[in-house]
Amino acid sequence: MCGIAGYCGNGLPAWLEQSCTDLRHRGPDDGGVYVDPKGRIGLAHCRLAILDLSSAGHQPMSYGDGRYQISYNGELYNFRELRTELEALGYRFKSHTDTEVILAAWQEWGRQCLNKFNGIFAFGLWDATEHQLFLIRDPLGVKPLYWATASDRSVYFSSETGPLMKVPGITRECSPEALDAYLAFLWIPAPRTLYRDIQQLLPGHLLVCAPGKLPKIEMYTDLYAQILREPIHKRTPGELWEILKTCVNRQRISDVPIGVFLSGGLDSTGILAACEHQRDQLTAYTIAFNRIDSNFEAASNDLAYAKEAAVRYGVRHEILEVDANITTRLPEYLAHMDQPVGDHAPLASYLICQAAAARNTKVLLSGQGADEIFAGYPWHRAGVLASQYNHLPGILRQYLIEPVARRLPGGKGGKWLGNLRRLKRFLSSASLPWPERYVALCRYLDPNRRKEFQVQLQGDMAEKTYLDALRESADLSLLGQMLYTDLKTFLPDLNLFYTDRTGMAHGVEVRVPYLDLDMVRFAFSISDDQKIGLGSNKVLLKEAMKPHLPAGIINRRKAGFGLPVRSWMQSTLRPLIQEHLSSTRIRKRGLWNSQAVERLINEQQSGREDRAYLLFALLALELWMVHHLDNSR
Repeated sequence: MCGIAGYCGNGLPAWLEQSCTDLRHRGPDDGGVYVDPKGRIGLAHCRLAILDLSSAGHQPMSYGDGRYQISYNGELYNFRELRTELEALGYRFKSHTDTEVILAAWQEWGRQCLNKFNGIFAFGLWDATEHQLFLIRDPLGVKPLYWATASDRSVYFSSETGPLMKVPGITRECSPEALDAYLAFLWIPAPRTLYRDIQQLLPGHLLVCAPGKLPKIEMYTDLYAQILREPIHKRTPGELWEILKTCVNRQRISDVPIGVFLSGGLDSTGILAACEHQRDQLTAYTIAFNRIDSNFEAASNDLAYAKEAAVRYGVRHEILEVDANITTRLPEYLAHMDQPVGDHAPLASYLICQAAAARNTKVLLSGQGADEIFAGYPWHRAGVLASQYNHLPGILRQYLIEPVARRLPGGKGGKWLGNLRRLKRFLSSASLPWPERYVALCRYLDPNRRKEFQVQLQGDMAEKTYLDALRESADLSLLGQMLYTDLKTFLPDLNLFYTDRTGMAHGVEVRVPYLDLDMVRFAFSISDDQKIGLGSNKVLLKEAMKPHLPAGIINRRKAGFGLPVRSWMQSTLRPLIQEHLSSTRIRKRGLWNSQAVERLINEQQSGREDRAYLLFALLALELWMVHHLDNSR
């Protein structure tokens, strides 16, 4: 992976050099800039050398007669097959990189080459003949790409928002709509960012611009159209296992050491099992916390399962034991997050990637994406069960079940109360009509409660991203709509966002085999009952794993990746919240109603409601703003 930046228009070459400095953590091995002779186009690149470690992989890179220049971040997993195809057409190559293959493919097929690519990527490509700059992001949004337009219509882009904040005329003013979405979901849906003047390029989209002209954006990928019209089949466990092996081993292409995130769960252990060769050269990384914290979270500790998997598959195993004192590193971790995110899982990912970098592991395989395509989350089952729940008489639901549920405590720890938390959340939305029901399952604060929080509510757009995706996929089953929506929202804007940043903070490339395009297409072709069955999620995936994984790992209860935030609310997080979410601090920030925040804190501390994640998100946002807004002016 790498860091990329550039401009089209009246850009500043000095900005390119500064961008290389700002993005050096993404690519510490090499760097360079390109400015065209007329000075109207500039590209910057910081290289993390993964394939062909020689100087032949230097970027920005040109091909042939120099018509095309590229600054590229990513990995093209089928580049060798494409290279063979291009060589048969007469193309010759000077390096063993996928970057050069992309340039040759563009020269041969133009933008149509993009639907031949199977990989994770974001790049800027300059066509000197047509005087056009193309900005492209992979179909699932694994790699980031941000852009902004200056007052003179010059277009700037970067892998992260930091360099764009140094473009003249780009302000640090926050978007009220983005803040509203953060309260709703604890992350910000694309194309928005927290900054009013900066946008994300959506996954599977292409931006084209020319000096002095306004940019145009269009979708190039055919992936989503394929998903919406994909015939549904009954598939066999053997088919899925063979595809998983293909995807995992295809993504092991590397000239540097590779490791694996290992939680001891189905997804990460499945990746380890699917590695067909040289397992002894892999290092697995596991984060562990104590039993008391595990019990409070109503989750099993990953460590015992991860140890069993590491021994079974013969890999080196690095264990990171953490306790509540790790919360002192929140400011350090948030400094690397160019956008705020309220989830606690990124801190765990940050610690694992830091440990991997310290051991010279430059590539990690992650189980990200399996839950989104095989229906692994609790809310997928909840969305299906709600349809059955609504067959109960309305008077019974509205005047007995739901009022009683609202009175039950939800903010205390323990495994039994963990089930109670999930029940309360389910019943708070189960009676709503579709598609609003699914949006409510996924959010933390509804619009009415958010109005209590915000000093100035600017519109009510937070839910629109979800509703648009649900309506776009209305011809699919209810479960199909949920998965399609997660694929376009929650997956890229939260999970893939933090996966990229926490890896790149330490110069570590994180790959996601379950999001190989062949796997995604396969997953959306299987029937609902092969995803959710009686008492089980990810039905076919579990069946595929049975001959290869220990039964205990396959049958263990779903445990989310992250840290025991609810437990730590009783210890090290408590004074941080008292300090940074005090009425004085909240009024000084001027974003939230201090009384509304105080009510949240009281609800959590009394045990009446489970507000731990929301309070953690508000704390993370305040600490993020201290670093990125207050200290960077």
